[in-house]
Amino acid sequence: MTIKIITSIAAATLITGCAATATPVPEADKELQFVEKINLKQEEIFNRSADWFAESFVDSKEVLELKDKARGKIIGKGVIPQCFSMGSPASGFGYIAKCRVTIIVEIKENRVRTTYKDIMALGRDGTTGPIPDKGYNDQAREKISKIQSRFVSYLTKKEKSSNW
Repeated sequence: MTIKIITSIAAATLITGCAATATPVPEADKELQFVEKINLKQEEIFNRSADWFAESFVDSKEVLELKDKARGKIIGKGVIPQCFSMGSPASGFGYIAKCRVTIIVEIKENRVRTTYKDIMALGRDGTTGPIPDKGYNDQAREKISKIQSRFVSYLTKKEKSSNW
């Protein structure tokens, strides 16, 4: 019983202390945008982008909100596992948070612009809210940059022969 009380007090102190020292996330850091030169036709970039959504996120049919080939635009939502670490998960005082993000892919001949916005922390109970601290947001931005690198690699990988 005493250990539970001590643990509860320590956790409350950690959470309160972290909240009191949180650095607000600047507005400019709440969105990431990348413009990439891709040596492909607009239709091929569009098709590969849609395939990437399907392979990168659990259910792209639910994830994709807009898929407009004529305008060259795809808008989807995704959940990023292990987006940022709060506290010290290894010590039992903290956890690794997921993030929900809106991804906008705009396509033109030989180029793609990808915007990641509405980056929200996803709670254990499924609720979402703003990322509470600039340090956590920086971790999320780093994770999104890696996702973007995988997206570009996916777009530029050599297409397998359809003659099988």
